[in-house]
Amino acid sequence: MKTLFVILTIVLLTGCVSTSSSIITEDFVRNHPEYNWERIHQRQVVVGMTKDEVLLSWGEPRDINRASYGDQWVYGSSIRSIQHRGNRYLHFDTNGVLTSWN
Repeated sequence: MKTLFVILTIVLLTGCVSTSSSIITEDFVRNHPEYNWERIHQRQVVVGMTKDEVLLSWGEPRDINRASYGDQWVYGSSIRSIQHRGNRYLHFDTNGVLTSWN
């Protein structure tokens, strides 16, 4: 029941928000049970999240630095879940999986 509540809350909060690869709908949520929906709802990121999950949680990055080993996404201090000033850097491997952040 808690999972259903989280899913419905996310659907209601996101409505038809576009991400880089999908539109968030009830069908999208149902078809992606592997997503970290509770973390996304809490605006958190964790190692192992996909780029789509991070987009859902924190939104679009301010900047993206591309390299042969993966991407680095740069977020400013306006992220709600971050209480510190300054930038946050998220590091993704070549498969689009979050490997670290600081």
